[in-house]
Amino acid sequence: MRYSADDQPLSPGQLALEARVSESVLRTWAKRTDRPLERVPSTGRTVLHTWAQLRAFCEAHPDLPAARRIARLHASSLTSSDFEVGPTDPEQVRAVIRNLRAAANSNLNAALIAARHAERTAIANREQLEALAASIHGYDDLLTQLSAPITLHD
Repeated sequence: MRYSADDQPLSPGQLALEARVSESVLRTWAKRTDRPLERVPSTGRTVLHTWAQLRAFCEAHPDLPAARRIARLHASSLTSSDFEVGPTDPEQVRAVIRNLRAAANSNLNAALIAARHAERTAIANREQLEALAASIHGYDDLLTQLSAPITLHD
């Protein structure tokens, strides 16, 4: 039987590795009484899960930090081939564009703040080095004076 990537049965270890969580997290989620992580129907003791089941669990439990991380991971790993048709509703397209613009602005502002901090840090480092150089020059002058030959006056 041929499966899609989302429906491919995976062991808890395989799925945990791909989802970047521990296998024990998946086992705990599978034992929950409130909307547990479903298992692939199988015979015997083999436990298998699919990405589709894990995604459904994460959507049902947005209060769990690991579930939110997995949802973000899955969303960021999608490629253009995962989308057969883009949003067709003009309002939805505008919303997506607004979100992209907001994210770009946020990234730009963070980069500008980091550059300003780096600039201030460089200036402070230069001032500290200049003060250290002046101190060393002062010590050098003092050592020169202290080590000068002593002349006696009549």
